[in-house]
Amino acid sequence: MLVRFLAVFACGLAAAASIGKLVPHLKWMAERFDVPLAASGFAVSAVMLPGVLLGPVLGLAVDRAGAKRVALAGLGLQACASLALAFAASFPVLVAVRIVEGFGYSIAVVAATVLVVESAGPRHQTFALAVWSAFAPLGFALGQWFAGAISEPNPLPLVGEAHALALAPAPCCCSSSSRMRQARTAAAPRSSPPPCAIRRRCAPRSPSASAPAPCSGRWRSRRSCWRRTRGSRSRQPPS
Repeated sequence: MLVRFLAVFACGLAAAASIGKLVPHLKWMAERFDVPLAASGFAVSAVMLPGVLLGPVLGLAVDRAGAKRVALAGLGLQACASLALAFAASFPVLVAVRIVEGFGYSIAVVAATVLVVESAGPRHQTFALAVWSAFAPLGFALGQWFAGAISEPNPLPLVGEAHALALAPAPCCCSSSSRMRQARTAAAPRSSPPPCAIRRRCAPRSPSASAPAPCSGRWRSRRSCWRRTRGSRSRQPPS
């Protein structure tokens, strides 16, 4: 369980790094695109916009398509948007790229939450979700820290490439988590049938006999046999 959870948690950290990777370069973006410093902050927060608008829709998509497929699609979309930062020649293009990246982030996070619940099992779901809630602030801090170490005249291409490289092992983590879950399901012993499902031979109803006929005929449940025996006794004529 721990390995599966850590694999999904690593995917969440890589996805959440997109939130803070532009924070150290706010002043550079304001000077590069000739916008106010407050407006350049919108390029940072735009990544959260799709999650606010399409949260319920993304939940339905995960339910229909499967958590693993949706998570891989979201991470792939996020990686492509990170690489597209190198081609942001204007501020509106930068905001549009960040919104697309926000779609990938929201899709990946919703699907990864389902993978966390599935990997934890019924006994550890509460603890796993409590730890999983820390992925966003931790990923934000890691993205801001690594992006702050980049001091280039044009840091956007290098920041995007570094984030896409961090997202590259994420599909392997999701795949290993899914394989481990399938192996655990296949190795789990089958539960024994409940007592009411135990079958026994039971005789067909004999209207002429005062007592139930000897056991023969098709298989019936024990409860059905008991009901028929009780009914045949209640139909006996008084002596």
